[in-house]
Amino acid sequence: MTSAGIICEFDPFHNGHGYLIEKVRNAGAESVVCVMSGDFTQRGAPAMWDKFRRAEAAVLCGADLVLELPAVYAVNSADLFARGGVRILSGLGCVDTLAFGSECADQEKLSLAARVTAEEPEEYSARLKEHLSEGLSYAASCQKALAELYSTEAASVLNGPNDILAVCYMREIILQKAGLSPFAVKRAGADHKAKDPDGRFASAGAIRKAAASGEEIRDLIPEKSLSVISDDDRHPDNKLFYEIARHRILTAGSSFLKDIPEVSEGLEMRIIQSAQCSEDLDSFLENVSTRRYPAPRIRRILSRIILGIDSKKQACLEINRTAYAKVLAFGPAGAKILKTASEKGTVGIVSNVNKYVPKDAAEEISLGIDILSGDIYNMLCGRTLTQYSDRVRIPEIILK
Repeated sequence: MTSAGIICEFDPFHNGHGYLIEKVRNAGAESVVCVMSGDFTQRGAPAMWDKFRRAEAAVLCGADLVLELPAVYAVNSADLFARGGVRILSGLGCVDTLAFGSECADQEKLSLAARVTAEEPEEYSARLKEHLSEGLSYAASCQKALAELYSTEAASVLNGPNDILAVCYMREIILQKAGLSPFAVKRAGADHKAKDPDGRFASAGAIRKAAASGEEIRDLIPEKSLSVISDDDRHPDNKLFYEIARHRILTAGSSFLKDIPEVSEGLEMRIIQSAQCSEDLDSFLENVSTRRYPAPRIRRILSRIILGIDSKKQACLEINRTAYAKVLAFGPAGAKILKTASEKGTVGIVSNVNKYVPKDAAEEISLGIDILSGDIYNMLCGRTLTQYSDRVRIPEIILK
């Protein structure tokens, strides 16, 4: 292992993330490159702190370079989330390992699940379609098919959210022939869904909830991570997030909603009807969510509605295999990685969105969505775009 990549969100950067980077360093990584969700995350919500703050925290806490995962991947399914991250890391031309947290950290089991779901043998594919038709989610359908054809033990790796992402990462390495070696690190401390911390470790969700309630989170986040946050920093207004989504739903109508990825089987009418009668996000999610369409999936759909990510745009990005390295923060070693990537890599290096020339129309669309996501996020935080837009902000350079 020379240079390790991590696909992440750091929402916020907490002790568990520091532990992952430490383990990767101890395993021999000379440099660590992170591809991180921007201002909107894979859970379908705006991040607790903005992407530049989170990227700066990551570099202060052990990363060398933090790049932005384009929003079209970040607010999508685990498959596409992984696809975008692997494309960027492999496209840099200087990263040899993909490291990730895992509940089981059993690479043999993870590899089996990744290989089967990548190759999709005929019998597995038939079982998968059968379970999807029963109304199960994609992840649940995969798990059931694996259990039936292989073993319950093999399917168990799709129980935990980190393991599900791990399988997606390893599958994308196979599908893209990316040349990255997987490196699993056993998750430390509290479970992903745990409400209470386990020693100095707590889940990101628990930390976000505690922070929103005004509880003390200092022991759960590295001091250097907290150092980038100022007292007047504002969290995004979730009420305003819902009002923007609701306005878009009610004014755009069913034809627009039907073009949003993952909106099918009449879901667009359910979304419209719920927007008409739901006064807040919680009640909206309760009215729309089903076993087939769980709340996180609905939240991601809302984010795509707000950002205007329709099926045509997403398909265009897939056809062109869009990937570029939009720089958020770096240290001295990160500067060397960027230089090497500019010489050996196949992805464009974006340090200034005003000066970067997209290589094709798909890349231009994706960058436009990234800039829009930042602008909307800053509006949710009550910030002026003249000061905080991607068009005026530059990467954080950390001389640590």
